[in-house]
Amino acid sequence: MALDYSGVSDEEKESLIQEAKKNFDSWQERVSSIQDELEAIIELKELSSGNQANELYSQWLLEAQSENENYFRGQLEYVQNKISKYEAIQRTRAEIDPLKNILIDIENIIGSECYNRNI
Repeated sequence: MALDYSGVSDEEKESLIQEAKKNFDSWQERVSSIQDELEAIIELKELSSGNQANELYSQWLLEAQSENENYFRGQLEYVQNKISKYEAIQRTRAEIDPLKNILIDIENIIGSECYNRNI
């Protein structure tokens, strides 16, 4: 099985090989680990190309790199998790925004009633 290093720099390639040698004894495990990391690097680069202008994404990527140095699958999972949570928050906001003014009005009515000695 030949590994395709075309999507990575020479530095990344050498890092992958050294990490695999350090962490695994058998060639099969090393090749499997390197293949998984190569796939993760390519996925990270694809994610990055679509989010270059996103400051939040850049922050997540830095956090992922600091928490998972030399472990690209971990970096990818970290960033994907952050993106998923962010998208869930955006969906929730989109659902709640139309109701926000109504909720504020209700809060004001209830608040003024509580202070109005009518209760």
